[in-house]
Amino acid sequence: MPYDDEISPYALPEPSPVVDEFARKVIGAAIEVSSALGPGHLEEVYQEALAIEMELRGIPFERQVPVSVLYKGVKVGGGKLDSWSGECSS
Repeated sequence: MPYDDEISPYALPEPSPVVDEFARKVIGAAIEVSSALGPGHLEEVYQEALAIEMELRGIPFERQVPVSVLYKGVKVGGGKLDSWSGECSS
């Protein structure tokens, strides 16, 4: 049963055309890496290859960005995002 502050994914608005296009570019880069390398490699290999592919495609991103993990608004820990782009954070 969802909490009162949870939003159903079906209630979310469609992404803007800018966000949608950005997502398509990133997914395309990920598919290229997956197709070229195939299965069975360590995560670090895919991360490095994806960074190369995103650079080749001119997709702006940062690696290993620190983030806070919140539970009901309270910080319970931290982590790092493998890759992040503030270009389409809206």
